[in-house]
Amino acid sequence: MTEHADQEQQSRAFLAHLEPKDSKILLHVLDCASCQGLARNLLRRPRESFEVELPRARTGASMERRAAGIRPAGTWSAGTGQEPGAESLRRLERVLAASPSGQFELLRQAELRDLDLADILLAEAEAAQPHDLELSEEMARLAFAVAEPMVEDRWVARANDVKARACVLVGNVRRMERDTEGADEMFSKAVFHLTGPPNCRQRAFYCRNLALLREDQGQVDEAVGLLWRAAMIDRENGDLREEGRSLARIGFLFLEEEQIERAVPPLTQASRTLQLPADADFYARCVLALAYCHASLGDRETSQRFLLAARSLVPGLPAGESKARALWFEGKAMALAGALEDAAGLLDEARRHCLEAGDLHVAVRISMDLVRV
Repeated sequence: MTEHADQEQQSRAFLAHLEPKDSKILLHVLDCASCQGLARNLLRRPRESFEVELPRARTGASMERRAAGIRPAGTWSAGTGQEPGAESLRRLERVLAASPSGQFELLRQAELRDLDLADILLAEAEAAQPHDLELSEEMARLAFAVAEPMVEDRWVARANDVKARACVLVGNVRRMERDTEGADEMFSKAVFHLTGPPNCRQRAFYCRNLALLREDQGQVDEAVGLLWRAAMIDRENGDLREEGRSLARIGFLFLEEEQIERAVPPLTQASRTLQLPADADFYARCVLALAYCHASLGDRETSQRFLLAARSLVPGLPAGESKARALWFEGKAMALAGALEDAAGLLDEARRHCLEAGDLHVAVRISMDLVRV
């Protein structure tokens, strides 16, 4: 009884200091079972809860690299689809100029509760993949920290979107670091924050990235299902570019399994959806894959049309995995057309690009095709 009396006295003191707006929130929590569970989870965490949920990157990115990444006004597209204001960009500069140890303390300030700032950080995190995983993780972690305390009704839906996307981006970092257990954990955390409707853009983003992890784990059927779901959501939202990229990846997965006939419909649909020049990478690979499919199915005339449509795009593709895979499909199609010398040259070039990109699995498969030629 004495313990309860002490707690009651502390509760009275706590309630006496609440402002009117806080009282309204507390009354809602007392009446809402869902918010009661959320409150228990949040209050049991350490003060720096976002650092628990999104662990600090293994080594902090240098201040110079973070500051150098700030883009000038007019070059950003925040998650709302609008250009962030000058005030959000000034806040970004202020956060990135702080030392890593001081950033979270800074982000607790009410004036930095700015979801446009969080969107800028997420855009930077996504742009840093795959060439700077450390920076990507740090930017995603900071975006999560901005959104973490924003639990008022006017903010909560968009703040949850930010937190879900941040978890997905860190999960993708873990995947690229070959930490599949850590990646699975981060994607599970993302689900907790996916509170929007089933056809919201954040769910499509989640599905696309989780498909990459399932592909790496050899779970091809699940990866294909996730990509179909993402493509349908993108179509509902009028995002034709992302729909086309998801469809192209479905076709590529079927080709990995040598399921030629199943690969043709999604690749055909993707080739009609992707736009040039923005999607030159995916479009070229998609059309060359179709050239290989039709050659495999005995339709040499259609295969040649696709080869001619894509050939001018291949030289402009960036070196690395994308160019390697484009050359691989072109070489396989040329081999089936009987142009063995040309096919051998293309396959050898594709193999070299794969080796330079560190994609040894595909390099071995290309080498086997080269031996057959």
